[in-house]
Amino acid sequence: MSFTGNLDTIDLTDVLQLLCNDQKTGVLKLTNENNEVKVFIQDGSIIYATSTQKEFRLGTLMSNEGIITYKQLMDAIVGSKEQNIAIGKFLVIKKHITEDILKQFTNKQVEEILYNIFLWSKAHFEYTDQAHNLDGMIISPFNTMTLMLEATRRIDDMSVFTKKINDKKIVFRITEKILDNKGVILRLNEWRILSFVDGIRSVEGIIKKSGLDKYSVYRMLYSLISYGLIDEKTAEQEGEDKTENANFSAIAGAYYNTMHKIKKYFTAES
Repeated sequence: MSFTGNLDTIDLTDVLQLLCNDQKTGVLKLTNENNEVKVFIQDGSIIYATSTQKEFRLGTLMSNEGIITYKQLMDAIVGSKEQNIAIGKFLVIKKHITEDILKQFTNKQVEEILYNIFLWSKAHFEYTDQAHNLDGMIISPFNTMTLMLEATRRIDDMSVFTKKINDKKIVFRITEKILDNKGVILRLNEWRILSFVDGIRSVEGIIKKSGLDKYSVYRMLYSLISYGLIDEKTAEQEGEDKTENANFSAIAGAYYNTMHKIKKYFTAES
């Protein structure tokens, strides 16, 4: 069995529910502009997914979470190609991560890929029945209903975020509140995003620089706005000296680098 369609005429949830209810085994391929996602389904359950978007690559996710360093990521990219093995397996062999961490982030990778396609307003899809060779793959059946519920929550979140961030060309600047942020506890990646806010880089530029997906960046920018740590740069501020914001960005970057090293240390110890 095979069928095709477009997400502007049929909802993705309806497609997945059909495949789930019919206990299908095959591959659902979705294409959107230059992006391609493949969803692997076994007996009606989603078991795996791949994406051409670099922000959803396994090594990138681990680096963004502070599990591995940027140097370890670059070494793994080269080493895994030379040895013709998966990057996750290479990281395990080099003892940069454990098997448990690999499984955890493989599942996270699949979830993030799936959540992201629910945010696509337009895409072409094609489903084909196909048996899977699962040898050497780390797979876990995902609850389709749970995935759809979380995806729906993210869609609702984005509608809230875009009220404050209504244009990807918006430029934010760090406020002086960063010098007196009592009661504000930021997560690792929030400090990282804050370090990219320099009064010059747009929201679109921050997404590209961070390597994170759009939803994650919007969520963290929205939190930073709510904390009063950043605000939108106005036309009147265009001519202002950029030194102060550069210094604030450096403060945020220093916090991020320190917290990154601490997290990496405790991850290695555990």
